[in-house]
Amino acid sequence: MIIYALAILLSIVLIWLANYYFDKKNGIGFWITSILGVLPTSIIAGVRNLSIGTDIQHYVITNFSAALTYNNLYQYLAFIHTIKTNYVGTVNHTEIGYSILTYSVSRLSSNVHWLLFALQFATVLFIYVSLVRYSREHKISIVFGMFVYYMLFYGQSLNLMRQTLAASIVLFAVSYLMENKFLLGTILIFFAAQFHTSAYVALIFVYILWRWNKKTVDIEHDFLYKKFGVLIILYLCMLLIGPYIFKLLQIIITYLPVFNKYTPSFAVSTSEGYRYFGTTLFVISDLIVIGIYSSNK
Repeated sequence: MIIYALAILLSIVLIWLANYYFDKKNGIGFWITSILGVLPTSIIAGVRNLSIGTDIQHYVITNFSAALTYNNLYQYLAFIHTIKTNYVGTVNHTEIGYSILTYSVSRLSSNVHWLLFALQFATVLFIYVSLVRYSREHKISIVFGMFVYYMLFYGQSLNLMRQTLAASIVLFAVSYLMENKFLLGTILIFFAAQFHTSAYVALIFVYILWRWNKKTVDIEHDFLYKKFGVLIILYLCMLLIGPYIFKLLQIIITYLPVFNKYTPSFAVSTSEGYRYFGTTLFVISDLIVIGIYSSNK
């Protein structure tokens, strides 16, 4: 754990230096220092033991090993959708963007640690660039934003590698949506979905921000969830009726060609998928943040 803490500390210090000495947040000096700032945590993610992150055994090692045996990208893409992994025992439906990245890294090195580095570096870089873009229009701290990422999500990114990369690209896409650049933002969301299909959910941001762009919205009255009492009631209702909703979603998703591979994710029992109670814990944190934010203009 100490090595991770030191890598995060070094990263934060370098990012602080980049933002302290380069106020305009542009130019070669700023970006060189910034890239140096995201390298420590990316390097640690790359050289980590292959037992850290169960998804490594699922689609990282399996897909990378297969890529090393192919000299043709199209043949590799066709093969990768037929193999099963020992970890989950199901067909490995990895998205085309991730498969192309895996194949590209395999052309440069036969060491899978380079792929782990590339995944983490791309994830952190998209997050950092997104924060830089947000800071140009809003009074936010890039350093604190990176600190929040490292404290809350860096550990998860060592396992959910495709998901976190897709999420970081979505964060980048939203920075354009907030500038009313809807076409570019939408294209970036579709690009993110090529690393993990769940990114398609972010298309709702396009509609929401498009609607906000059409009229002046009073944020204080725009959100429904203002009181913590309401949040608690909603959460309790989710615990009571949620399992039935999850079961219904599982049945529906079974018939959807693109999303049916995620059917186990909506299972209620521990043996079939994620624990329902644990899943809802992610939701309550979002509701609390919305409640706090909407209580202030």
